[in-house]
Amino acid sequence: MAAAANPPSTSPALELTWLDHPDALGAIHAEWQALAERTKTDPFLRPAWLQIWWRHYGARRRFTCLVARRDQQLVGVMPFVLERLWFGPVPFSVARPACVDPHVMILRWPVEPEYLPAMFAEAIDHLLHQHGVLAVSFTPVSEEADHAPVLRSVAADHPRLALRDHDAGRHVVVDLPPTFEEYLQRISANRRSQFRRRRKRLVAEVGMTSDSIVPTAEQMDAFVAFHNAHWQERGYGGHYVDWPG
Repeated sequence: MAAAANPPSTSPALELTWLDHPDALGAIHAEWQALAERTKTDPFLRPAWLQIWWRHYGARRRFTCLVARRDQQLVGVMPFVLERLWFGPVPFSVARPACVDPHVMILRWPVEPEYLPAMFAEAIDHLLHQHGVLAVSFTPVSEEADHAPVLRSVAADHPRLALRDHDAGRHVVVDLPPTFEEYLQRISANRRSQFRRRRKRLVAEVGMTSDSIVPTAEQMDAFVAFHNAHWQERGYGGHYVDWPG
């Protein structure tokens, strides 16, 4: 499918462009990854994950993505999907962030913080008026998220927007250091010694080994087939069938 780029719009010092297919993002893959590293973006809003997610869950969804540049440098990427839902016999469209299931919480978008207000304002306006969606859902949003106050501010600046904002409960955030050894240094000396004794015992008694493995595309496909077969034998679809996209 050919990717379509809509005519860009501009805000002060910011060039905003909409792309209408994930394939169009291939040209900015390296820039997007570098931006994600700078902004400490969630793993679900990075280019490699988008490719995997769209392959499995893109069916029956429409894609659109807001790309922002300042002085030719990439400063923001906001991917969305458009979905048709039904209220009884009445269909309506909703936009929400791509790359994640509706229950997954986003803490950081791949956007330089100072451009979050302009990008959210553009995204909401474009999705409502150009794509005709009834709502733009960012649910769930954590109070720890950088964009939580920005969304409230954008809604306050647009009186015609109705913001649905309510407390949905609590969640846990675990702040992990970059390496496991650094994590061990954070815990008490007693717990650290206990862990090392038990690991040494497992290595000695059963030959335990550990490694970090990144599966290839072929290995991932084999896992999906195995996973589906396992659950279908038990009368279930499996994750990749229950939520095919």
